[in-house]
Amino acid sequence: MKKLLLGLLVALSISGYSQKKTVHVNEIYDDVNSLTVIDTVFEVDSTTTKELKNRFNNWGGTNYRNYKNVKTSETVNQVVIDYITNSFGVLDMYVRITASFKDNKVRLQVTDMGNVYKYIASPGVSIPARLYNVKSYFFKNNQITYKVKPNVFNSKEKQGNGALNYRRDIMSTVISINKGLLINNITSNDDW
Repeated sequence: MKKLLLGLLVALSISGYSQKKTVHVNEIYDDVNSLTVIDTVFEVDSTTTKELKNRFNNWGGTNYRNYKNVKTSETVNQVVIDYITNSFGVLDMYVRITASFKDNKVRLQVTDMGNVYKYIASPGVSIPARLYNVKSYFFKNNQITYKVKPNVFNSKEKQGNGALNYRRDIMSTVISINKGLLINNITSNDDW
């Protein structure tokens, strides 16, 4: 009887650690076909196009040491930023933020631009830049299904969690941009 209970307890504890989880590609992208991770519009009351663009550029200058290098395009009503994130965990990825400005509105489109070039010394293989997107890891039925196995290397788990981390990191950036757009940059008249 004791052996049966012990066997049952071990089986239950093992099955508890090997729960299946599924990450769907639609959890990562707003539009899978165009690889758009986030497409959103922020409304900022009583603010001109010029002021919104200025606030966005101030946000960029504060959040990127080399903002001049990551800002790849700027027109009267649009700014494009290309940067690299390592939040996916499998490969570093290029991300593009396109900010379009109108009076009282900013549209942000964040796009997955593919992986960064990587050389793997051990087998002597290189992975060309922009060959893979996060979407590339969603093979069967546009989802990643894996078993949770604590303390065991599991590539599917790394890819699934990495995709979710990638989305969270981009969402955090978009929230930061929204906060930057809401800041009024008018200086006070104190003589500091």
